[in-house]
Amino acid sequence: MSNILTSSFWHNLISKPLSDVFYAASYSGLADFTKKTHRMFIHERQAPNGAEDFFKQFKKPLDICNAVIDVSDKNDQINALFEQHLEDSVLKHPFYGTWLADVRKNCELLAEMIKDNEINLSLDTLAGSVRFHNDGDILKARLLCTYKGPGTEWLKTPNVNLRAFNNRLGNEDIVRDKTDIQQTSPWDVAVFDGGDDGIFHRSPEHPEYNQSGEMTRICLRINNRIM
Repeated sequence: MSNILTSSFWHNLISKPLSDVFYAASYSGLADFTKKTHRMFIHERQAPNGAEDFFKQFKKPLDICNAVIDVSDKNDQINALFEQHLEDSVLKHPFYGTWLADVRKNCELLAEMIKDNEINLSLDTLAGSVRFHNDGDILKARLLCTYKGPGTEWLKTPNVNLRAFNNRLGNEDIVRDKTDIQQTSPWDVAVFDGGDDGIFHRSPEHPEYNQSGEMTRICLRINNRIM
């Protein structure tokens, strides 16, 4: 695995109040992020040429959920997983290699952060109404990258009504100011710290398919392996 980071996972370094988000201009900025005290990392990116046509090829339901990937394995486990689950029009598209390399890089990024070669990978659309939540103690960290469609919605900490969340109320009560809901853009890499003080986020409501039969949203989720 390439040495993307040189610092320890920030989850173990927190000793003072957390700030919400740390923006970095590149992946290398994450090395600085781990030395800080933030709940979330965002690396903003633009979609490469060829991406739009490539993601039009995704038309059948995505069913990759928490697949175990060992990033240290010299065999390409991610490619083997995709060959098993994705349609031929995706696998044979000229952009597939570029996208595969990006997925692999994101897997290595999170693995280096949590200091564990084994991670869980999911690729899905996550349509429907989802309640704002944080990732709790079960996750050390979660990386989200929306390759197509609306990005992940997230809330600044002052915009969260914790009492409403703890009382299992809905989003209309959890969100204090509906006009201040934040959202990542396609191809942005967002890493959320785990734990009960993590950033509240959710997948946005959206139709699963458009009129052309294409999936409207494709989201990569990577986190520490869940036993």
